[in-house]
Amino acid sequence: MDELILELFSLNARDNGAVNHVPQELAKAFSKRATTLRRSARQSIITQTDQTSEVYLIEAGNVEFSQLSPSSKETVFGECGPGELFGELSALDNSLRSLTATATCDCTLLKMTGAQFRDLIDENGAFRDWLLRSLAFRVRGLSLKVFSLATMTVPCRLWTELLRRSREIDAAADHVEIKNFPTHSKLAATLGTHREAISRELSELTKDGVIAQKGRTMTVKSVSKLEHMLERYLS
Repeated sequence: MDELILELFSLNARDNGAVNHVPQELAKAFSKRATTLRRSARQSIITQTDQTSEVYLIEAGNVEFSQLSPSSKETVFGECGPGELFGELSALDNSLRSLTATATCDCTLLKMTGAQFRDLIDENGAFRDWLLRSLAFRVRGLSLKVFSLATMTVPCRLWTELLRRSREIDAAADHVEIKNFPTHSKLAATLGTHREAISRELSELTKDGVIAQKGRTMTVKSVSKLEHMLERYLS
């Protein structure tokens, strides 16, 4: 598969997730100024359009980011886990929150005010440099999301998501088990489609022997076949 395509869709062996993880020494600098906050599963942390500016570092658990349209259609933008930072945009530009952040399980967070965060990046050059790299990586990711929604069919978006999740677990394996796989509705919200389309495409992949699902465990039985399907589509 073309190297540019591998890079765009994060299907190479590089640990892209590490880009968004706050390095340990910088996390310590953050924690010295922060307070501890705990949230239960499905509890909101930030709400879309809130006029707040706190910044959060996840110590334990996972947080999902979503947005509701005026017609109440949900779009899921992604999920963060331990060691990742969120909420910094409103701290930097003093604008309303653009996304809702919700705990997907019991979470422990470190929280600081927007003013404290701005002081931290003013005083700590290493933290500022890391933040710039992280923001650049996220902009590239959002550009990819726009590209995929504009140019790729629903099956292709689904194959890409399955490959991305498989490669995050094991960059080399051809048979991968993905635990806590999202519901069809949640996957549809992530991929910009509807639940019925996701259910139909997953059923086709199951019939073709590419995947198998039991409960919330998704087994990709042939990563190489998925790659071939994507390569054939893109070429």
